[in-house]
Amino acid sequence: MRKKLMVMALIAGLALCSSTAAFAAGSSTNNRGYEDNSSDDDAGNPPASATNTEVITATPFKLSENVTQNKYIENGVEVTVTVIGNDGTTLNQSESIRNGTQHVMLRTTTGGANVGPNGEVICKNSICVITENGVSQGFFVNPETEGPLATGADATYWAFDANGNLVLHYVNAQGYFYTGTHVIDGKTVTFNSEGVIVG
Repeated sequence: MRKKLMVMALIAGLALCSSTAAFAAGSSTNNRGYEDNSSDDDAGNPPASATNTEVITATPFKLSENVTQNKYIENGVEVTVTVIGNDGTTLNQSESIRNGTQHVMLRTTTGGANVGPNGEVICKNSICVITENGVSQGFFVNPETEGPLATGADATYWAFDANGNLVLHYVNAQGYFYTGTHVIDGKTVTFNSEGVIVG
């Protein structure tokens, strides 16, 4: 288990390092590695002069009244930038295939409020989910260890999903998301790969 945890932490660290430039969406001081950032905007659109970028959505796609999303591929990494409301909350998600078999997803939350509309404390730690052979294991990244944010007890955290919805994530004592079907408080529930109840 310790070896697997170290490998996951290493992968999460590599994903963080390889995607950091892409995560500075809308920054006037970071041009994501391109020489010309004159067309880069606050919605995370890649520069028009980008040479290694394949734009998936040329203009931000409106998911709801307050959520817009833009997708592009940069150097083989699919990047999704989601802007929520008018308070500056931005989700930056990268997805890539590692070693030919591992799908690695890393999502960061920057800006915006630290408290949700109903008083929820929002966890802004990065979310990492690694899927291999149809089995997913994910966690909130502890910035000090780059491994799971583990407390030694089951926990719940409010955080944004990929579509900008504030949802409750269930985490086990080791810091990994609950996935699949479990019985909680006498009720059978099903979790997705990010520990969110879906059924």
